[in-house]
Amino acid sequence: MNQRRQHARSPLSRPCKVFHKATGRYWSAVTWDLSCGGTLLAVDAPRELKPGDEIDLFVAWSSRTLLSVRDCVAGEVRRVLMRTDGKQMVGVAFSGELTQGLGAITTSRAAA
Repeated sequence: MNQRRQHARSPLSRPCKVFHKATGRYWSAVTWDLSCGGTLLAVDAPRELKPGDEIDLFVAWSSRTLLSVRDCVAGEVRRVLMRTDGKQMVGVAFSGELTQGLGAITTSRAAA
């Protein structure tokens, strides 16, 4: 089987916000898994995202209430699957490698 990913993914659930650059809107989301190169998100958005859409993803790596630019990573939507509850499962490729959440990935692997 041909593996499409360059980086191993780890299951990791973190609340986040998706900023959709084309519309200027923010939507709530939750990470399902995460790697240095991308993530799978459950997004609660009234508009269907499409492959190629550019987003900024703000991930709550800690219990802080407010997110800052340090919590942000730019990405591109690669695939979208609609769920029956109206949420979208969105595969995102990061524009650069993720460094901020690496501690969370390591902790997730150690707990498994």
